[in-house]
Amino acid sequence: MGIISRRCFSLTSAILLFLLIASACTPKLDPAGSHQAPGSRADQNPAADKSLMVDINRDMKNQQFESALEKIERLIGRNQQIPSYHLTKATILKKLDKEQQALNYLTQKIEENPNNIGLLVARGQFLLNIGYIESARADLLLAYKQNYRSFDILKILSAIERGNGNLVEALKLASEALKLNANDHDLWYSKARVELRLNRLQDAKRSCITAMRLSDQTLRYHQLYIEILSYLKDGPGMGQHIRLLFQKFPDSAWVSMRYATLLYSSNEQLKAKSILNNAIAKHPENHLPIFHLATIFAAEKNWEESIRLFLAGLRVKPDSTWAKVQLSKIYFQTGQPDKAVKALEEARAKKSRDPFIYEMLARIYNRQNDTFEAEKIILEGLEINRKNQTLILEYASLLEKRANYSEAIKAYEEALSNNSGDHVILGKLGNLHRLTSNYKQSKIYFQRSIELKPDASWVRSYYVELLSDLEDWQGALAEIDQILQMTPDDYWAYAKKAQIQNQLKEFAKAYQSIQQAVKRRPDASWLKEIEANSLESLKRYEEAEKSFRLALQHSPSNAYLLTRLAFVQLHLDKKAALATIEQALDHEDSDINTVELYLLLTDQAHIYWGFQKDSLEAGVYNAIMHKRFDQAKKLLKSKGLKDSVHLPYLNTLSHLLRKESTTRQSSKVKDSPAKSGWHYFYQGVDALHKKKWKRAEQLFQKGLAVDSENIWLMIKLAYAHQQLKDYQSSIELLKKYLENRSSGQNVWAHLRLALNYDLSVRYREAEEVYKAILASNPNDNVALNNLAWMYLTAKNKEMRKLDEALKLALKAVKISASPANLDTLAEAYYQKQEYQKALKTAERALDSDRMGLDDFKKTKKKILKAIESSKKR
Repeated sequence: MGIISRRCFSLTSAILLFLLIASACTPKLDPAGSHQAPGSRADQNPAADKSLMVDINRDMKNQQFESALEKIERLIGRNQQIPSYHLTKATILKKLDKEQQALNYLTQKIEENPNNIGLLVARGQFLLNIGYIESARADLLLAYKQNYRSFDILKILSAIERGNGNLVEALKLASEALKLNANDHDLWYSKARVELRLNRLQDAKRSCITAMRLSDQTLRYHQLYIEILSYLKDGPGMGQHIRLLFQKFPDSAWVSMRYATLLYSSNEQLKAKSILNNAIAKHPENHLPIFHLATIFAAEKNWEESIRLFLAGLRVKPDSTWAKVQLSKIYFQTGQPDKAVKALEEARAKKSRDPFIYEMLARIYNRQNDTFEAEKIILEGLEINRKNQTLILEYASLLEKRANYSEAIKAYEEALSNNSGDHVILGKLGNLHRLTSNYKQSKIYFQRSIELKPDASWVRSYYVELLSDLEDWQGALAEIDQILQMTPDDYWAYAKKAQIQNQLKEFAKAYQSIQQAVKRRPDASWLKEIEANSLESLKRYEEAEKSFRLALQHSPSNAYLLTRLAFVQLHLDKKAALATIEQALDHEDSDINTVELYLLLTDQAHIYWGFQKDSLEAGVYNAIMHKRFDQAKKLLKSKGLKDSVHLPYLNTLSHLLRKESTTRQSSKVKDSPAKSGWHYFYQGVDALHKKKWKRAEQLFQKGLAVDSENIWLMIKLAYAHQQLKDYQSSIELLKKYLENRSSGQNVWAHLRLALNYDLSVRYREAEEVYKAILASNPNDNVALNNLAWMYLTAKNKEMRKLDEALKLALKAVKISASPANLDTLAEAYYQKQEYQKALKTAERALDSDRMGLDDFKKTKKKILKAIESSKKR
């Protein structure tokens, strides 16, 4: 005999059935008969041998295996040619934990008696009994090929081939077995199943009918028959047979469910529900009729009854992920998203493979901006099906939301490979390539998307943004006209048109366009800002002032908008302009333009700049500040300014105001000679923008050497000192600034002062400043967060106030879930040893700010380490 191999196999229905068949057939396989030697002693005294065999079976039943072994060896001594004796001996040796010896024994007997095919069958039977299925198959096939074709062997071989997926061979063996015994209803049933899998529907129907005729009370035969009729689309036949089944098996839950389905489809709803209620009463432990009735009520939108029944069914079958998914759908329908999510999470925890779970949960968490949890769910779902387009697109959307554009592009390209004609994916890819400045590829994707779906106005809107980036103003305007033909009430299209017309200095047209946008969306504050720009360019200052004030209603602390308003008021009421600019200076996002307008309105510009009040430089400065750019341009090119030390700085100011920029400066500034403190101010701001802290510090210090009372130099130098960790110097400058700017609130400067106290380990002073800020501004999330962080990290144990820190951090996150605030809250949870909450919060911070990735990863790593340590304790 060759190498005997044990095949590992799963207990699928086919193999399970096979093992049942094999087990049932064991006593039938008696390979004696024709292979006994003529004239043997067994023929001479069969009664004695039979009596001894009874004794052996009794010994085995009583686990007296040594006695049984001695007796079977006596029987074998009388007649070596009866295979069943050798099989019994092998079985006894197996019971004595001598399995290999038993196999070796049977193999030896086969080698000694090569013509006794019954011995080969005996070894096959033994191998079958101990689970060596492939080896058993080899022995039984060899016997089959040598014309040892008993019904039992053919039936077993058919089951083995069916389990191996060799359906044609299994059918052939079953057919041959049925020629030997046409009354085996179980084999007719098995044959019908094979024929169904081979799509031989009529043959399957005939075989199943035979099985039912031979054993009419076997329900599974009728179940298979219903399945075959459904494949044959024989609705009337199915209906007739189901009605007969209900008469024959009135207590069967399965039959009741099929009958109820039939009744319901025939508009006999009340009777269908009655049948199911009776089935539930008879089989309270069976969850299926309960779920069936729950599904019917859900179809009728009787949500309350459907929920009740699904919950009742889940009490019987708590691990039914299918029911949890159905229940979640009903909860969504009835506006109970929290319960829906809970049901889906329970199904997910049970490792359900239903794609709805992962698709819905990913969508929910993504919309809630909990993209870290969404990502986990998406990846779990993709492990089940890597081609799930819904999850791939959700993942792409998630990456896009994180501004991880390169990875988002890969995800959308994966989705595009599944559906190359999806205009939505093409449009998304076009926009992502635009955001990554790959304009050539962006244009290709946009044009493909528009070609597939010319009326997709959102794709054309993104395409307009691309053409604007390329400064193809005419092309952008042509696309906007296309959008407005399709969606004449698209306020965005009119607003974008106004912005482009402003770029082209077509101010009257721009105003007309923005009016159309405002008319369609009067509540959009950003439209009022564009409207104000157009009115200002048309020198309609009173109307522009009104529009800027409306825009500020939605963001009253916006220093940029306040500065823009003050520039308009410069033409109307300088006193009002000064009051507005004072407001702007109270906010940290005020810029050079804000400070310059303040200097102009307080008649200090010439002092700070260092030119005469009636000089040509002063004239240029005034032209720039009043936005008379054409006049300023001529003056800047005049011979009188050719050698002026102020020229590059005036050019920079003109550039900043003309572009309405807060940071972009002329490249000439950093290389220009500085002759006044204000020149150093411009150079220092340029260095700060480039994060050249030491260079900025040196420039501001040079400026203060020239102009020691310049508070604008002081505040910028304070920031440079802070970045260089010279906190004491920063504190001194901040205090001087606040003394000179006592008229405003200057919350941002107080926050900066408190932070520097904290960083220099002057906790009491920091706490005092933070509390003063919160006394007048109790919802200042930055003050709340910074004070919480100080309480969590103070080196002075007396200043460690964990409970107060958690309270402050929670309030800060409630007001603004910024990455910094989330990071502080994560630290508070960590110190409270609430590690799961800490991890969840840290993941939110990590997800929200990809720029601070390293810091947040360190926080997360620390928390994970703590979780592992807590598990070991």
